[in-house]
Amino acid sequence: MVSGNQAFVLYGLISGLTAEIAFQGLFNTLYSVKLQQIQQRITRPLCNGISISPISAFMIAFNAWCVIYISINMAVLFATASTCYFGQFIANGSSQVFYIMFDGFMLYKTYMLCTQKRTVRFWITIILVHRAAWTISDLILSKGFWDADTETCVYMQNPVTGFGNNASDIVADLFCTIVSLKKNWGMLMTGSISEAARVIVNENILRSVVVLFVNSFVSYVFLCLGPSDPFLAWTAYLIQNYFYARCFNAELFWLHVRKQISTRQKESSNLESVLQDSINRLKAHDTETQLERDRARVGSLDAATVLYRDKTAVEIANRRITTLKRSKQLNQTFSVSLNDISSIPSKSLYQSSSLDLN
Repeated sequence: MVSGNQAFVLYGLISGLTAEIAFQGLFNTLYSVKLQQIQQRITRPLCNGISISPISAFMIAFNAWCVIYISINMAVLFATASTCYFGQFIANGSSQVFYIMFDGFMLYKTYMLCTQKRTVRFWITIILVHRAAWTISDLILSKGFWDADTETCVYMQNPVTGFGNNASDIVADLFCTIVSLKKNWGMLMTGSISEAARVIVNENILRSVVVLFVNSFVSYVFLCLGPSDPFLAWTAYLIQNYFYARCFNAELFWLHVRKQISTRQKESSNLESVLQDSINRLKAHDTETQLERDRARVGSLDAATVLYRDKTAVEIANRRITTLKRSKQLNQTFSVSLNDISSIPSKSLYQSSSLDLN
């Protein structure tokens, strides 16, 4: 049997680890948001409003509430006989908000990633209503009472509602995983899935395995051991809180991984663009060089044709002048001489000379 002091030490240790995760996640998220706001002011100085992503808002709210919940959870251990019932009710209510925020965050991520939003929105509504029903039932049936023998405030968890709460959490997490796998199943089978999508699938599968294991353990404690051992039930609660906080803030790690993948893809895309631009420039240069060679070849051909045509015209003119001299008509028709060259059909000369060159 665990003594009261030993139980308080264990409760404080697990709660302290959970609070440390929440403080670290809250600080890292706020720091990341502040950096984004500074970058936004630099890149868009004329923008009036400063935006914050829903994921960051979720993480800030969850970690802040986690710190509040852990504080209430520890404070209720020191409740008196007059404040025990109300204190345990507040602690139970804050725990329900903690778990619903975790489920809501995962469901929101699933909703944003899917394409069939109307269908997914319907099932998300069903899951949240189902979780709210178990929450209300647990707030009514699970109570705190003052143990006069040990002079401690004890929380008595109803085994049915305790199991129902954890079962609804398992359903929510499995729904997120199934939707994610269904969305990427075809690419997973063919191996054509992108690196970023593979990270998302691995993230969901790993989270589901951890949450399923923890919730199954807590459900077993509530159904089989909780009613007879409040210490074990309280310890199971605290272990569940620790893993929930750890799984939630693992989003910071996965965000960093996805950012690195996106950066590598952009760098690869930029490198491909540079290489493609270089190839296009080389092709354009080769094409221009070939055109210049063609022009030079055509130009030399035209020059040779003109020279040959002019030479032929002069020879014909000289023959005509000789003929005119012989016929004693030089004095009357000498003015024709070289001016008659313009009367020679240059088209026929061009064609004949081109044939000769060929």
